[in-house]
Amino acid sequence: MQSGLHITDPATDQRLKHAGGENAMPEMEMIFWENPNAIGFTLCPMTASQLMAAADAGINLPPKSTCIDPKIPYGLLLYKHQ
Repeated sequence: MQSGLHITDPATDQRLKHAGGENAMPEMEMIFWENPNAIGFTLCPMTASQLMAAADAGINLPPKSTCIDPKIPYGLLLYKHQ
C-alpha cells in the first residue's frame, strides 16, 4: 500500500528518521534545521505491559514503534506468549 507521502515500506524508506530517548527533541530540531520541509511526529513510549498485551492480541507493530519506558535493562525482554 502506498501513502500520500509515497512511503511503500517504512522499514526501508531512507527519508524516515527516528529520534528517541533523552535527546529526541534536540535530534528532531537538528533534522528540521537540515530539512525545512520535514514533518515530525512524537509518540508516547509504550509500557512493557502494553507491549505484552499487543503480543497477546496478535498485533504486528510498525517499525520503531516499540520504544518502551522505562528502559528494560540490557535491551532484552523475555515473555512467555500465551
